[in-house]
Amino acid sequence: DNQFVAAVIADLDLRSGELRYCNAGHSPPVAVAPDGCTRSLTGGGVPLGILPGVSYTTHSITLTPGELLACYTDGIPEAENDEGEHLGVGPVDESLVEHRSRDLAAIRQTVRHMVRDHRGRRGGHIDDITLLLARWNGPGGEAPRGD
Repeated sequence: DNQFVAAVIADLDLRSGELRYCNAGHSPPVAVAPDGCTRSLTGGGVPLGILPGVSYTTHSITLTPGELLACYTDGIPEAENDEGEHLGVGPVDESLVEHRSRDLAAIRQTVRHMVRDHRGRRGGHIDDITLLLARWNGPGGEAPRGD
């Protein structure tokens, strides 16, 4: 059958900012602190459905108030231009750092336009492009919003 799925599952404690996550073959999410420092949420295992009976490990980090969390599929950094060159993770993460204080919808639009501009005239099928953004506002703050 050879069917599998890459996935990330996460649970955020709204009081403490603790983010517990498990990664099954997905591109590592990135956390961007208000000062621009980034952390890659590394650790994980193979995609679901590849090997039977695989165990996965839960990891955790504690977000700081105002920290941006971004999880994106490989279709974003693997978007190709007319010469077949990938956009790459670097420009995506640099954009997240540069625009970290903007509202989530504006960040999403910025990344979307970056992918579109990189692709240029190249049309046709591309890999899935999914971007999940959230910001933890701190204990007692308003509930985080995802986009």
